[in-house]
Amino acid sequence: MSDRERWDDRHESRRFDALSPADRWVAACLDRLGAGRGRRAVDVASGTGRHAVELGRRGWAAEAWDVSPVALDIAASHAMAHGVDLTCTVTDLAGDKLPRGGRADAIVVCDYLDRELLVRLGQMLAPGGHLIAVTFTVDWPGAHPSARFRLARGELSGGITGLETVCFSEEDGRAGILARRD
Repeated sequence: MSDRERWDDRHESRRFDALSPADRWVAACLDRLGAGRGRRAVDVASGTGRHAVELGRRGWAAEAWDVSPVALDIAASHAMAHGVDLTCTVTDLAGDKLPRGGRADAIVVCDYLDRELLVRLGQMLAPGGHLIAVTFTVDWPGAHPSARFRLARGELSGGITGLETVCFSEEDGRAGILARRD
């Protein structure tokens, strides 16, 4: 079974679940950035769109990228229910090509870990743009995700190549960074 099929099945089984609230770290970083006022923001590995919808609520021109068409269909429904315009793009983040569309003013990545992708996403930011990333560390008590998809202690504190760290947090098995492109 491909990643797309696996995620499609997982999301289909929860199609009618309510929209989950934004991650605390992501929400705190968005508070810091202020209203989007039409600036472009991308929720990468968006799943059913909790952060894409939050970006739209805050005035960003929001996009959701995910491998699962089912997840993006659900994200579009959530966006419509919350009065948010949302552009959804099926994207295989493991591939070499990411969608085009110009530079982003903000990129959010939550609970998806691909270290090389973080650097590539940083390169997609407009000057002065921000990358918000948060995910699990080796101290996360749950069985999922596997160790392969967890950060080492302090790993994210070293920053992301090409970006200036604005703030960083690591606690309770989670690490987050807000980084800025000059």
